[in-house]
Amino acid sequence: MTNFHLAQRFERIASLLEVLGDSPFKIRAYRRVARLIAELPEPIEDVARHGRLRDLPGVGEAIAAKIEEYLQTGTIGLLEHLQEQIPEGVADLLAIPGIGPRTARLLHEQLGVASLAELEAAARSGRIRALKGMRARSEAAILEGLERLRRLAGRQPLPYVLGVAEALARALAQVAGVGATAVTGGLRRAETTVADVDLLVVTAAPADASDPVRPVAEAIRRHLGSTATVEPGWWEGTARVRVSDVAAVPIDVWVVPRGVEGLALLVATGPAAHVEEVRQRLARRGWRWDDGGRLERGQAPEERPPGAHPAGPTAEPSAEDELTGAEAAIYARAGLPWIPPELRWGEDEVRRAQRGQLPRRLVQLDDIRGDLHTHTEASDGAADVAEMARAARERGLEYLAVTDHSPSLVVARGLTPDRLAIHVARIRAVAEETGVALLAGSEVDIGPDGSLDYPDEVLAGLDWVVASIHSRLRLDEASQTQRLLAACQHPAVDVLAHPTGRLIGRREPYAVDLERVLRRAAETGTAVEINASPDRLDLDPHWVRRARELGVRIVIDTDAHSPSQLGFMRYGVLVARRAGLEPGDVLNAHDLDHLRAHRKRRPRS
Repeated sequence: MTNFHLAQRFERIASLLEVLGDSPFKIRAYRRVARLIAELPEPIEDVARHGRLRDLPGVGEAIAAKIEEYLQTGTIGLLEHLQEQIPEGVADLLAIPGIGPRTARLLHEQLGVASLAELEAAARSGRIRALKGMRARSEAAILEGLERLRRLAGRQPLPYVLGVAEALARALAQVAGVGATAVTGGLRRAETTVADVDLLVVTAAPADASDPVRPVAEAIRRHLGSTATVEPGWWEGTARVRVSDVAAVPIDVWVVPRGVEGLALLVATGPAAHVEEVRQRLARRGWRWDDGGRLERGQAPEERPPGAHPAGPTAEPSAEDELTGAEAAIYARAGLPWIPPELRWGEDEVRRAQRGQLPRRLVQLDDIRGDLHTHTEASDGAADVAEMARAARERGLEYLAVTDHSPSLVVARGLTPDRLAIHVARIRAVAEETGVALLAGSEVDIGPDGSLDYPDEVLAGLDWVVASIHSRLRLDEASQTQRLLAACQHPAVDVLAHPTGRLIGRREPYAVDLERVLRRAAETGTAVEINASPDRLDLDPHWVRRARELGVRIVIDTDAHSPSQLGFMRYGVLVARRAGLEPGDVLNAHDLDHLRAHRKRRPRS
């Protein structure tokens, strides 16, 4: 799990540099590298061993040396030096909305605040309002931010944990006696945040073999380290290996013998309400599972609910995926099609599956043909247009919209109209040189009054316009809603980006009547975005489902600021699958001709 721990340390360096007021460029560099390492599909040790550290985007000589230092010693001298200057807890204060680097320094230097607990005590005692620039409402906002953190306590965004879980599943597959592994639980269901990681391990030995589970569980415990414990599992002859210091959340590894893997996969995936509904339907058809997790034929007569009919599968499990195939057999015995994990909400999905009302095929990553929200070094990105174009082509994308920021976002070096004109010319030239279909666009800020950040004549010359809010996030609901309604109404706006403005665990969605906004988007033909950035995953699946019901066109975008971040698309697709979207529901799952035709057909008013 070196990738995860190293990424954590680079993120911590960035936070401490931020508190010290260091260069924003240096801070961004460490954060980009932290994200890059966390998302690497291979161990960072292998990259270093083959001399490829400098091949990683954003890894120069200095950062490569720090990676080597950590791999050799387990420490990074710069991090230890920074922690001597600033207590580690001070950087944690930055997680509270409204507390920036200067305020964190002020709180530490003037009040001795060096942890979230000390911050809360200072706010409740009224000491913060005595500081220069702070007021009673500042204390109230801090207490509100602390309460938000508590609500997410112990939960992590799916993208931050999924890679760790998958890497661990691959590693456990190499342990002696293991036949198959799978990521289960909330990760398999594509929940936005998760409180733990659940993995299923199926032994190579059948259930009737002599003690097939215990030796494997012990081998896994040794692999995970001395803190791992082995406990009884759900049924006789199964085990749970629990560890809490490998990832950001606890990990449970459920070890079962071959022969019960289908039911084990169903139970490990959950949620409990879904599993119970399937169990009841199994019972009505004369099936029950025994104390060892094996299905047995009972005495109850086979029964089908009135009016029910067998439905075809919503998504055929891969013929090579024996685990999923075994799980599909459980559903079949319950008189159900296999239900994709992302659709298992514990609501009415079982009844809808029985009636054939679930999507026939959920959207997949391979369905996505283009990315419609990306950035380059022209604003706050890390690569030039040509690098982003080549990276898109390597990922098999047919088109890419380059949408750098508009001028009011000064912190992101937003483009003035003159700079934008030069940038558009560059985009079109690169498209000619590389043969990659590039759309010259912009992420345009929506002003507090609903106006856009460029004049209409500038917007009219763009191929794709993404509209978003980055300022005045505390406006009241009526004003914020009107702001987005106005953007939908503007004839140049193609899509609303990250429509609620949330940053998971760091910033709540701004106050907005999203139902009204989605209805207006449906009326005007404005698409809404599923922003696949790990910190956003915005829209939430609940609202994506509602958008689909209203007939709103949806795009899945990465908001990539570097070539590697084009890989965020996977997370956006998981959100879309959780919402039940089919390929036809996603605008950028169509070819470029369809996209352009959609843009021309948009009703303008």
